[in-house]
Amino acid sequence: MVEELPLVFGGAIGTGVVDAILEAVYQSNPEEWTGKFPYLPTVDPLPPLDDWIVLAIPATIYGVGRWQKNKKAEAVGLGGLLYAGPMIIARTILRAILMTRGLAKQSLRMPIVSKEIPLIKEI
Repeated sequence: MVEELPLVFGGAIGTGVVDAILEAVYQSNPEEWTGKFPYLPTVDPLPPLDDWIVLAIPATIYGVGRWQKNKKAEAVGLGGLLYAGPMIIARTILRAILMTRGLAKQSLRMPIVSKEIPLIKEI
């Protein structure tokens, strides 16, 4: 498994990049993207569909790797699952906490940059 470790890291990094791209697209114009594919809501407190897509990609790669007995594909999928699994759990817990505190009507997506805190270049 040591020789497959770079593939595991690559799968995790690749999945993180896909997640970051999807989040950046949404944050670029939340009003336009809210309610459109892949930013469709799911059952509360579960995260929106884009997060489940990020989980489904490495799960599919891992499953096909296991089925075809392809150790490299399996390693890449495992790395992606090591990123996406905890990501789904963390976002579900965060959304559940926000819902129990009565913040469900507010947006559950956090802004990338706070409008109250000035940027370093503005100071």
